[in-house]
Amino acid sequence: MGLSIHIALSLKPGYSPRGALDALRQRCMDLPFVQVDGALRELNANGDHETDEFSRMLCIHAGTVGEDTFTGEPPDEAEAVGFVAFPGNGCEPLLLGLAKARGSERWCWRTACKTQYANAPAHGGRVNFLRCHLSIIALLDAAPAIGLSVDVVDEGDYWLYRDVHRLDQKLTQYDAMIAGAIGALKDASVSVQAPLLSRPDFERLEADGNALFTQQIRELVRLTALDRIHKRHATHDAARCWSRRHGGGDVSP
Repeated sequence: MGLSIHIALSLKPGYSPRGALDALRQRCMDLPFVQVDGALRELNANGDHETDEFSRMLCIHAGTVGEDTFTGEPPDEAEAVGFVAFPGNGCEPLLLGLAKARGSERWCWRTACKTQYANAPAHGGRVNFLRCHLSIIALLDAAPAIGLSVDVVDEGDYWLYRDVHRLDQKLTQYDAMIAGAIGALKDASVSVQAPLLSRPDFERLEADGNALFTQQIRELVRLTALDRIHKRHATHDAARCWSRRHGGGDVSP
C-alpha cells in the first residue's frame, strides 16, 4: 500500500527484446538512478529460480504473459529477460523486462514501483521523492522511441498531467491516508509494520488522515475485523475436521 507507478510494457513489431531493453537500461544510466544493473539478466523459466530473488521475480512476471490475468506462475518454457534499477533511497527497486510464453511471439511485462516512501525525512524528503518519481516517468517517456509500447497508471497523476504541484498534493494525501489507516488498525489491535511508523511526524500525518479520510478508514477497520473473524472460523472448522477424522471429539470455538 502506497503511492506507486504501475507499468505495462510490450515490444513493438520489428524490435529485438534484448536490444530494446538494453537501450532502456542505458537510458536509466543517463538519469539520476542511484544504481542500475550492468547488463541484462536472462532466464528460462524452467531453470532453477528458487534460490535467486531476481530469477524468481522474472518467473512471476513471465506468468503474466500467457493470459490477461495474473497467474503468478511461469508458463512452460517461458523466456524472460530484464534488469533492476534503483531510483533512490526509500523507493522500491524497479524491475523491468520482457517475457514471452511458449509458442507466442508477444513480448510483454507488468510491474509496479512504489515511490512514496522515498519521501521519508531520513531519505531526503520530498526532494528525494520527486527525483525518484520523475526519473521513472522520464525513463518511460523514452521507451516508445526504442521499441516499447507503454501503458502507465501513475497514482501521483504526473504521467497524465505533468504537474509537480498536483503530484506533491497526491503525496500529501497518500501520507495522511496511510498514516490514518495504520493508526486505526493499531487501535484495533492489528499488528502493522510500515515505513511511515518511523517518521517523526507520524502522529500529525495520522491526525490529518483521520480528518480527511474518516469514512474510508472506518470501512478499512470494518473489513479487517470481518476478515479476522472469517479466518478464525476457517481455522476452527479445519481443527474440528481434523479432530473428527482422527477420532477426537468436537472442538470448541
